[in-house]
Amino acid sequence: MKKEQHTAHSTQHTAHSTQHTAHSTQHTAHSTQHTAHSTQFEQLKKITLHIPLFFKVFIQFVCHQACLCIISPNSQIKRYISQAIWALFGLMISNNAMSALSAVTVKKIHGSSPYLTFDGGATHADSVSPLLSVTLPGNKIVTVSNDSSSMEKPLVLDKLSATFSDIKTLVPHENYPEVLADKVIDDNDYWKDDDGDTFHRVNSSKLKIKWENIEGQDITDYVKHNANSLLNGCDAPYKLTLEVGDMSIETEYGIPSQGGHFTGGKHTYFLYPKVDKPKFCYAKPNLEFDFHSGKIPYNGAISSINAGNGEWNKYRGFYAYNPANPGANFPTTGSHNLFFYLSVAGMKAQEFINTNGDTISKGGVTLKLHRENSSPTGLVKITLTGPSLENPGAFTPSTFYWRDANNQPLYSFKLERWYIAKKGGGAGGYQNAVAFCNNFNGGGYRITKVLDFTNGRASRVNWQIGIVEPFYLRKISYKANGYWMGGLFSEWGRMTQLYYKDSDWEYFRVGDPAWGDSRAIYWTSDDQNRWHYNYVVEANTGGVGDRDHSDQDYRVACVTP
Repeated sequence: MKKEQHTAHSTQHTAHSTQHTAHSTQHTAHSTQHTAHSTQFEQLKKITLHIPLFFKVFIQFVCHQACLCIISPNSQIKRYISQAIWALFGLMISNNAMSALSAVTVKKIHGSSPYLTFDGGATHADSVSPLLSVTLPGNKIVTVSNDSSSMEKPLVLDKLSATFSDIKTLVPHENYPEVLADKVIDDNDYWKDDDGDTFHRVNSSKLKIKWENIEGQDITDYVKHNANSLLNGCDAPYKLTLEVGDMSIETEYGIPSQGGHFTGGKHTYFLYPKVDKPKFCYAKPNLEFDFHSGKIPYNGAISSINAGNGEWNKYRGFYAYNPANPGANFPTTGSHNLFFYLSVAGMKAQEFINTNGDTISKGGVTLKLHRENSSPTGLVKITLTGPSLENPGAFTPSTFYWRDANNQPLYSFKLERWYIAKKGGGAGGYQNAVAFCNNFNGGGYRITKVLDFTNGRASRVNWQIGIVEPFYLRKISYKANGYWMGGLFSEWGRMTQLYYKDSDWEYFRVGDPAWGDSRAIYWTSDDQNRWHYNYVVEANTGGVGDRDHSDQDYRVACVTP
């Protein structure tokens, strides 16, 4: 009986051991399962480090839900926990979705910096000079590096009748005088970013353009609104200046987002149109003084800045030319060692001299020709030599002609009057002035009239025969009602040795408060209709006044015929 009881207890003990072993096994299994879940959770956490924020949040919430389910075996609790988690997850989505997405959008791209390129990306540019290039007719591209043009050696266009629109730059005509460099670079794909980033800006740099004619007059606005106008050989060489400021390009995102710094630049091209045959441009005496021209905008012609008389340009001189009437061309008056410059388009100065000779003599006057420069616009200095105080002689009105290499008329003028000024002091009164001229060279000369000097009026002294008041108008002299309108001063300008250094027309001071202290004043034969008063004319401006015959300081000049 005891043996059976003992056996039963042993069996029960074995059963308990077996049950304990089973519980241990079950516990081990639970531990293993928990470890597996923990390992899986850690793996999921690692994965989330490498994926976008939105999905990272989602997976973390799923992992937390799984862990809570394991911790709480009660299904009701699991359900409550699950619902709470998903509600919280929904709130997180609504509050953080946009910021999460934004975080993805603005994430910097680590790569190469943006760069300038002018060959489609084949090379990285280290200079902005290609922005300063110009394209001429015939698709000829001229760059800063290969341009050596100058005022004396301009780029001569290949096309006859070329217009401003035939000369192209990166500044469109409609955008003159400047355009943002951003637009130029972006529109022409002059930048690259190997990471595919988006172009942002070029630090507000500008590409500027400026057109100037031969006198340096700014004609940019004219070119802008008259792009189809012809280039004029008489306005040339033109100066075309392009300028761009310092810059560095930037992309919208990316690291680095900024390319290198580029120093700006400036370059001037000198351009000359193709001229099919030589033509007269202008005859330029002393441009001082010119009181009546004012400032008139450039209009694309040689007559652009003038006094409204159709023949004078304040920067160039006389541009009027009548081939059929040499007497209507400058000059009609002359004096010893006065000079002017003759400008011819399409014929160099030396070629002009070779064709016509370096001296021409007629009627007691000799013209001496000298090459002033080597510009395609021939600028020839022409000096008049003839009867003077030291070398008296006769004068006969004469016509002078010049031709081109094909013997075609190029310019002509007729000298009608010749003047001689007495140097060395005043005339010693009006009567002595008259006597000096009547006796000079044995006769043939006379004292000048007001209209032999000027075409100006002077109401204050009752001189009403003239064109403008109170000084001369720069205009070629002409005859009206049997007498000359205008003369030496109105044609040649300021008539003293301050400009015409080797002439007989001295600069002097008369010491008269009414005239100031820097005047050169000459007697005339015109009576003022007051007792012992005659009109006098000032040599700088052509201003007219009057003086008593006894005044000793005023000078005398004689004229023939």
